[in-house]
Amino acid sequence: MASIIQIYETQSVIYTDTTSGGLQPYSRMWNFSGGNISSATGPTAQVRYNNPGTYTATLTVTDFNNVTASNTITNGIDVLAASVDAQYSLSTSSILMGQSMSASNTSTGLPENPTSYQWQIGGSNYATTTNITVVYDDWKIVPGVNISANPGFTVPVSISLAATSSYASDTETKSFNVSKIGIEETDLINRENPGLPYVGEIGIRNTSIRSGLYGYPTNSYIYRLDYTVGSGNQSIKGFHSTQERAFLTVTGLSGDLNFITTGVSMIAGYIIVEDALYGTGDTEIVQGKYIYPGLSSGPPRFLFFADDGSSGNLTDLIDNSNYTAAIVDDILDNRYPQLNSTQSDYYGTLFPLTSVSTNGSNPVVYSTTYFTNRSISGVDYEVYITINSSITVTCAFNSNSGRGNEKGGNDEFYVMQDDAGNDGVASQLNTAINNTSGISTSDIEFTAVQDFNINKNGTPADYYGLKMEVKNISIEEVKIKDNSATLNATYGLSLFPFAYVYTGSPVPSCSGIPPILNLGFNDYTILGKHIQYGGSIF
Repeated sequence: MASIIQIYETQSVIYTDTTSGGLQPYSRMWNFSGGNISSATGPTAQVRYNNPGTYTATLTVTDFNNVTASNTITNGIDVLAASVDAQYSLSTSSILMGQSMSASNTSTGLPENPTSYQWQIGGSNYATTTNITVVYDDWKIVPGVNISANPGFTVPVSISLAATSSYASDTETKSFNVSKIGIEETDLINRENPGLPYVGEIGIRNTSIRSGLYGYPTNSYIYRLDYTVGSGNQSIKGFHSTQERAFLTVTGLSGDLNFITTGVSMIAGYIIVEDALYGTGDTEIVQGKYIYPGLSSGPPRFLFFADDGSSGNLTDLIDNSNYTAAIVDDILDNRYPQLNSTQSDYYGTLFPLTSVSTNGSNPVVYSTTYFTNRSISGVDYEVYITINSSITVTCAFNSNSGRGNEKGGNDEFYVMQDDAGNDGVASQLNTAINNTSGISTSDIEFTAVQDFNINKNGTPADYYGLKMEVKNISIEEVKIKDNSATLNATYGLSLFPFAYVYTGSPVPSCSGIPPILNLGFNDYTILGKHIQYGGSIF
């Protein structure tokens, strides 16, 4: 027999008789210590050793002539203990809702590494994979939580790994923290894909419900963001707390000085989640007022937003300025980034006086007749639209043989809309755009909008407002100027500019529309309309 061998517990040794000499046949007697059998009589014997230790084996052989010989190995079987060391590392010790944590398995074992795993989270089986990633989009399913806990509350969650080989097993337990605060994310609202023309994808409208009804910090209008329109593939990503910070990036709304300088600004507010707002027949809100993304009927479809109640925000525009809920809806839900004449109203509009608009509260533009009636010949009122600092559109307002189209007027002014077959401001601007090389109304277009004349003394039926839409994602900047300053200096006139004029302090009085739309501001050209959310408002 061999002298000394080493094995691991539960492994076996096969003993083989190699006796020679004497007169066969032989008879044999094996004796073993510590094995699963203590004796055997065959030419071979298999013994399994289940416990660590050092053991002996003896073989006694007797030949045909009854001659006997023995061989013993003393402490010759060294049985080592098999082992598994369950080990893993966590990518982070604390996560927010919607944030992921990975657990990387580094377990080892002898005589072999583990071959199976069982992960548990909060005492319940979670996965049997080698490594795992943990993420919670719903506070309700976090182990051991109080569903009604305030935003910002943190709960410790246990995580354990049981690693098993053919010989042994071991368990390692740790913990990580989960906080009731959503991870900050950005979700697209108005863009199918970056790099393509703007297209409406998510609808936005005022619910007419005030957030104060549900005990929220401000009594603001609640707006519904509808993810079911457009491509149909949109859904609410990540986690949304019922009082989570949120920001809408938009164009075309007044109340923020950023609209004067760039035409783009962020509306600050917070997420609202309430059963009462849905009414869809689907249980899209789970207990605890948190959105649950794994519904049998599909992903969540609506998100609700309320502004923070600050001056110039959505609710303030409706309650304290001349905006209506319908106008705000139209601006928010618009397909394309825009500038419009409603933006001037918040800052105290001043429009030219005409024979009809005696209160000077409607946007009108000077016709050639205006100048000839003042003995000024060969002069047009002109607007210059510069796109990406490379293309300039010049529009000389002299359509309709130089006569204005103001209804009931004296031919000195143009209103925004066409009237009685005569071109208004929007049509003349679009004609000039289409007549300019390298640009067309498929890239940038003006529209006369009746609702956008929101001046208190105006007559919307006769004086429409003006909207400029940028439809091409390659257009990052549009600047608007006119020749009013030159005409005023040359002829002693007092023409109002087409775009804002800055007077008054601290808030400017304005006429026309903003002079610039900078879509690079707040990364609008990259994201389109979007909402950022994350973090408790407390």
